[in-house]
Amino acid sequence: MATVMFPDKSGNDIQVVYLPLLRDLDAIDDFSWGSAVLATLYRNLCRSSNMKARDIGGPLILLQLWAWERITIARPIVTGPENPPLIQGPYPLGSQHQLRVDSLGRRWLSVHRRRPQGTTITTLLGYRDALDNMRPDQFVWQPYPQAIFSFLPEACYNDSGEWGVVSPMICFDIVEWHLPNRVARQFGWKQNIPEPADTEPKLHKMDKRGAHSRNWAEYHSAYLAMWFRRYQFRFIGVEDNSDMGYNDPYMVWYRDRTRRFISPTFQQAYQAPLGATAYLAHGFAEVHRTCNTEIQAMPQEVPPHYRNIMSNIRDNTSQSLEHVGYSHLLQQFHQPTQETQVEEQHEEKGDGSTMQESTAEDDETLQVFRRRSRRTNTSMSPINEQGTPEPSKAKKIWSRLRGKKKT
Repeated sequence: MATVMFPDKSGNDIQVVYLPLLRDLDAIDDFSWGSAVLATLYRNLCRSSNMKARDIGGPLILLQLWAWERITIARPIVTGPENPPLIQGPYPLGSQHQLRVDSLGRRWLSVHRRRPQGTTITTLLGYRDALDNMRPDQFVWQPYPQAIFSFLPEACYNDSGEWGVVSPMICFDIVEWHLPNRVARQFGWKQNIPEPADTEPKLHKMDKRGAHSRNWAEYHSAYLAMWFRRYQFRFIGVEDNSDMGYNDPYMVWYRDRTRRFISPTFQQAYQAPLGATAYLAHGFAEVHRTCNTEIQAMPQEVPPHYRNIMSNIRDNTSQSLEHVGYSHLLQQFHQPTQETQVEEQHEEKGDGSTMQESTAEDDETLQVFRRRSRRTNTSMSPINEQGTPEPSKAKKIWSRLRGKKKT
């Protein structure tokens, strides 16, 4: 209890208020230990979010397991048995897992896991940078498929009917709300704009100091009444496992209220405070994006060796980033809009117009483009308010140059 379920900031002490609960060991099963542990974690996370906080208590092992199950960035790889049972999808348990005895969290024990190859993220700044550049496919919304329940003890899923209840969770002085309607995608449901949640600041300021003789059951009697009627407030959503679009009503609502980056932002461009390796990785990623932008904008009349040089630089930077574990910086590149594609097709299929053969003038054209692109920052492709990329300035410059060279 002192080191796993209800640890304080000391890490090894237990408050005496919990000891009376152990007088009758036969009655231990009557307590909702899971909700009390989760309430304790929520309260400690709330307190640690204060900018003056320097440490944190609570069952952080639960937070660690939650992150490893869902966030794929630099998490360990679970090593399964040589001959796993045949199931749909990858076998989820570790090599020394005892079926129907060990909980799912035990698969992350050191005997089951190994460090992913090529991962170099070892610092706080590195993890912040990786999280700020996280892609949708690097988060697992439903890590507990129904198929794995047959491998786990019944205690792990006997109370699955409570997973969707909207109810207060109580642990003596602590009262925190369980709100599955705000994380509906974890249950495979469509996430709608949730109703406002009452955070009740008075409750968050409350603790046991100066109230050792207080009867908390009587003090929180209103919340206890809601807890005993929790099954009447079960949230059931609409099944939907599809990805959410940029203009989805929930995403518009979410962006208006959340902090989208962990590290601070400066002006319009995001610049994270990086270490030496991460700083170089971001430089390589910018070179990669610049090369890719110019390659996409090059017309057919550009000498082939220029295109080959740019392609080699782009491919080398990509391989370097993958080797040092920073391939997450290579985001999907902006594709030309439909309007730009139609314009290019019209130019290429003009009324009998032909392009001049490659001559010395091509070299002069290329140099003019490079001078203009450096002044107009062609490495960036702006995003409009609808979340779709606008045609890059490099593409527009090439289009103008190509128009001048037609006969």
